[in-house]
Formats: sequence, structure tokens, C-alpha cells
Amino acid sequence: MGLNVTVSKGHDFTTGNVTRAALNAGATPTIAVTGSVGESEIASEAITNAKVKTNADIDVAKLALASGKIIIGATNGNASALSGTSSFSSVASETEGNAGLLVDVGDKFEVLKTNTLAVSTDDINDSKQYLNGDSALSIHKVTTDGVTTNNLRIKHISNSVHGNHISTANALDGASIGKNSAGKLAILDNGVHWDKLYNHKNSAGNLRSAFLSYGSGGDPKPTEVTASGQILVSGGTSADMVLNSFFKEIDVLNPPVATAGFKRVAHGLTNPAGSAGVIPKFVSLMLVCVNESQKSTGQTHGYSQGDVILIPHEWSSDPTTDQNSVFSIACDNTYIIVHHGVLTTNSPQYARKYGGATAAESGTASADFELGGCLTDFKIVVSVCG
Repeated sequence: MGLNVTVSKGHDFTTGNVTRAALNAGATPTIAVTGSVGESEIASEAITNAKVKTNADIDVAKLALASGKIIIGATNGNASALSGTSSFSSVASETEGNAGLLVDVGDKFEVLKTNTLAVSTDDINDSKQYLNGDSALSIHKVTTDGVTTNNLRIKHISNSVHGNHISTANALDGASIGKNSAGKLAILDNGVHWDKLYNHKNSAGNLRSAFLSYGSGGDPKPTEVTASGQILVSGGTSADMVLNSFFKEIDVLNPPVATAGFKRVAHGLTNPAGSAGVIPKFVSLMLVCVNESQKSTGQTHGYSQGDVILIPHEWSSDPTTDQNSVFSIACDNTYIIVHHGVLTTNSPQYARKYGGATAAESGTASADFELGGCLTDFKIVVSVCG
């Protein structure tokens, strides 16, 4: 509605004398204004900054602004609504994409592109500003339980981290990690302890012992241990290192038997490929003392538990022909075969043990004992090397 103006006279001359006071009062009417000023009564550009109260505390809800926009000063000096641009959006869930960030560039605010990897040559030539440098800044959109969030992510560009980016005092200990003569990060000599090396696991993911060597391609390579007594050997000038079995001790007879016969045992030696099938390169037969029941009585052999007597490899099925040669050994790629003749109280004969603090260092004769008379004091063991 418009304004209503009511003017009332200052003095009523209907009665009374006309005096100077009455004339003065009559010349001053009373004016009353009612109603309000509507939009139609206010001329365009009629309200200036001077007419707005200082600290007017105008509620921002009184300002009209589209959703998703912010107010920023335009180049013409007026306020302007800044809108998002579709060129920075369209980021799918769980992916990275470009975004625009409002950045104080010193004398103004600008929306700068975040992902420097996507900067075109034309834009660079046009001197367009980006958040460039040694890292790519991007927006990573993540959706969890139906709720989508945008995370700001920094991704280093290849060759972007240099030694001068690292604080020596806080990050480098000068013993294991330092900088080389070119200022680049480097592992120092003797800087890696063996317990820092990666644990070896087999194909099933289980921790296993292994030898570490260099393969045919020159790269470090673990070779997993699969059996006891294995050693790492060369597979050739153009092949990887392989495991081979070294000396193994295998029980043949414990205790020995008195009757003639043979005993076959698997030696378990493997070839460089890891499967069975290698013939031993060395075989040794020996008696190992396991008891001392006749160490000083009966046969009086003198040996203590664990002592070893090496047995010659000659063979005779007749103990009277050569009393020291009733054992013989044969082998193939799977088994060790020990042949033995009759073991009696008179055969075979082996030298007694000489030793100890009071024993003679040398002599002209050596007493013997008969193995057949004390079988339970010994076992027959074969030592092989593949």
C-alpha cells in the first residue's frame, strides 16, 4: 500500500479574538503520515550505501543465492555468484578425478585445477594456473554404506621426491639411510641388517628356511631347504643354484645280526632338480658304539658310546678266509645295500680302542676283539654323500 498524508489546521478562528498567537498557531498545521512505502514507491537505484545502517546485521538468509554457489567479487567490482563447473566433476565412486579449489593466489582468489597429470600442453602454453609442482592433488570419491564422501588426495609424481625434501635431522639416521654425493636418498654401506630382509615363504604362504643366492638372471633368489643335510651347489654357468644332499648317516642294522645276509635301506639323496635319483658319490660303512656292556669285560673292546670304527669294503662270504672282511656295500640311485657274512664269536675281528690320559701313544702290537661276541654294543651305520 501507499502512504496517507493528513494535514490538520493549527488554530480554529471560528470564535475568539484574532491575536498574534492565534495567527502563529494557524500558520503551523499538523501533518500525519500513515501507511508504508511499497516497491512501486521506491525508484530504481534510490537506496545508496550511505542509506544502509552501519553494522546493519542483515541475516544472510535474506540474500537470494542458488544452491551450491558462493559469493565472490567479480572483475567489475560487483558481487557475483560462483558456480561449480562440470569439467571438474563426473568422478565415479572409488576413483580419482580432477577438482577445482578456491585458492588465494596473493592478490585475488582463483579456482585452480587440482590434477596436474591432466594439464594439457595448450593450457600450459596459455599460462593457465594449476596446483602443479611435485605432486598431483586430486579428489578421491569414496562410497561407504551408501554415503559418498570426497577426499582430497596428494599423489606424488614419478621422480618428484628428492633428497632435499627430506629432513636429515628427523628422517635420516646417518647410519643406514642417508644422502649420496648427489644429494639423493641412499642406503649406506653396511646399512641393512640381515633381520631387515623379507621373510621367505613357500607357495602356500608358510615360513620356510632357504638359502639366498643370485639366480641365472643375476637377481637374488631364495632356494628352499627341503631335507636335512642339504647344501647349495652351482647348477652351471647359466642356471640357478640348486640344493643337493651332503653327508647323511643312515642306520642299517641295530644291532647287527649274526647270520649272513643283506640289508637294503633308502638313502634319500636327491638330484639337482629336487627329485630322487642320484647315485651316491661316496659311501662309508662304520660301526658305532651304542652300549658299553663289554667295554671292559667279555670282549673288552674299550669303546664308549658314539665312538666309530670304519669298516673296510672288502667282501668274503667265508669268515675263515679273511676275518676282517665280512661286509660289502652296493648302491643305486635309490638304495644302499649292505652285504654281511656270518658274525661269530671269532669273526670279524677289530682292534680294541686305545686312548685315555694314561694310554701309550704308540706300540708294536694291538689287541683285538670279535664283533660277533658283542653285537648289542654296536650298530652298523652307512654314511653317504651325494
